[in-house]
Amino acid sequence: MLNRLVEMSLNYKLLVIIGFAVIAALGVRAVLTVPIDAFPDVTPVQVSIYTESPGLAAEDVEQLLTFPVESALAGLPRVREIRSTSLFGVPTSTSDDRAAFAMGGFLGNALLLAMLTARPPS
Repeated sequence: MLNRLVEMSLNYKLLVIIGFAVIAALGVRAVLTVPIDAFPDVTPVQVSIYTESPGLAAEDVEQLLTFPVESALAGLPRVREIRSTSLFGVPTSTSDDRAAFAMGGFLGNALLLAMLTARPPS
């Protein structure tokens, strides 16, 4: 079988060269068109929540907005870390999730909606 392949390759040299050229051209085209990152994105999946609180003092922002949002995010599955800042009336809470981004965002929205509807009116 292998002897026959070698014999045919030697008999049809032009066909072998054309086949090699076609395969090489397709390989070069694939290398140039396939989008490959040299540096993959290794940042963790994050869900960020921004809230507004114009006119509230920093202590009130922390007590009325930041702490309830942190508590709601802490109930999400597979959350590794929660970071919050309360600067200039715009509290921000960010959680690092191992879950998929869409699922983490969905669960975060559902929890926040439940938290806001359960909050007593002011």
